[in-house]
This record gives sequence, C-alpha cells and structure tokens, in this order.
Amino acid sequence: VNNQKIVALHDSDPFDYAKVERIFPESKQLVVEFTISAQQTNTGNLEVELLDKKGTATLRLMLDSTGSILTKQGYRNKSLGKYNAGEPLNIKIELNTTTRFYTVTINNGKPNLNLFFQPVESVGRLLFRTGEVRRFPNADTPTDQDYDLPGADRKVKEAVYYIHSVKTK
Repeated sequence: VNNQKIVALHDSDPFDYAKVERIFPESKQLVVEFTISAQQTNTGNLEVELLDKKGTATLRLMLDSTGSILTKQGYRNKSLGKYNAGEPLNIKIELNTTTRFYTVTINNGKPNLNLFFQPVESVGRLLFRTGEVRRFPNADTPTDQDYDLPGADRKVKEAVYYIHSVKTK
C-alpha cells in the first residue's frame, strides 16, 4: 500500500482463515497499540485477541461484516462503534490481568471499560484472525469419515485487512 510496510490478511475461504500472531514478553499489565484497516464493510470478520502462553484468549475485538467494531462480553458482544472501508483504526488496549479489566480506545476517543470474557494469569501474544475460532473436529467427531463437507471448494467474497503497526509496552 503506497510503499508502506504492512501485513495484509486476505480471506475468501469459508472453511479456513488467515492468522498472524505477535509474541511479546509475558505481562500482567500491558498497553498494546495497533493500527488496522479493513478494505470493506460488507463481508468478512476480523478477530483480534490477547492470549496467554497456552493460547487461551482473555479478550476479543471484532470487525464484523456490517461495519461494526465489537468486543466479546460474556455470551454477548458489545458495540464499540463503526468502521469505514480503507480508514485506519488506531486501537489502544490497556489491560490488567489481576483486576480482569481492560479499556479500548479507538482513534484517541474516550476509553471504553470492559471485563475479560475469560481470566488469565498473564498475556504474551496478540492474534489477528480472519474468522471465528474453530472447534471442529472435536472429541465427539466420528473417527472414520468418508465424505467431504458440502461446498468445500467454493469461495466467498474476499475480505482484506491491513495491519499497519503494532506496539506493546
């Protein structure tokens, strides 16, 4: 993108996702800032999670297929605003694993206070993923399977996300 160094995530596969992780020193208190942009508001789903060393997510932000910015709050999602195609979003997350709270600040706006959906002792990984967590196959999936899932070779409208920068402190 105009000679900028970015990480671009492209996704048009309904059965898979693109994913990138940034590892940093394990922390109980952390400020992470990143700038991302979605190249569309009508398809795709970008999930951003902070994880512990085992890969357990403690918080999740989402850019959904309707132009909404959401955060996971228990069973429900909480709206943090809207986003526009191609417009950079500067997102700052300040978290404390002892209190289990985090704030999200978008484009230097008002900080929004939230509770972890799952407590962890510390965090050490930042994940960007173009789809939901997959929990299939699982322990109850039949061992011997002699069929493909229907539509396994089809494509959906491509979603593209750019990660412009990531900083942790």
